[in-house]
Amino acid sequence: SIGVINLIGGLGDQADLANAIANDDYFEFTVTPPVGETLNLSELTIDVARGGASTTRGFAVMSSIGGFTDGAELLKDDSVDSERPTLTSYRVELRDAQFQNVTSAVTFRIYQYANDDASSLEFDNISLKGEATHSVTTTATINITGLNDGVSAVDDTVNVTNGAAFTESNAANGLL
Repeated sequence: SIGVINLIGGLGDQADLANAIANDDYFEFTVTPPVGETLNLSELTIDVARGGASTTRGFAVMSSIGGFTDGAELLKDDSVDSERPTLTSYRVELRDAQFQNVTSAVTFRIYQYANDDASSLEFDNISLKGEATHSVTTTATINITGLNDGVSAVDDTVNVTNGAAFTESNAANGLL
């Protein structure tokens, strides 16, 4: 399983996705299959909520496979409707050929943006699912970088055994 990444962080004052990309306002995680292993990714799920009542806060999910440019997002919501403590669940299908038979590192970035740098988005239960193909027990690692001050991540190791499906499973909370 993959440890759940629970994040709570303030947003930069990027008004939209294009500005968030230009100003590197994101966090990311990387999944690297061990040598000789192949990953077939199937879905990425994430729960998101605004940290308070003020609106317009958005986010987008991108990957190193598709690129980190405006228009290459796997998922985009320019106006997250839910407010803490109620989170909205989002799901990204990763069954396209580009996410199959992956033999090298794949980085996923989550860009976040709002009109007010005092606003926050809360991310919980980030789950990457898929299958590893190989006949031995292996371990892959998620490296999390680009976190703002006051943001933490928990359980950043992926364990994949004998081609079994993998998913994030721990539900510890990040801290602001």
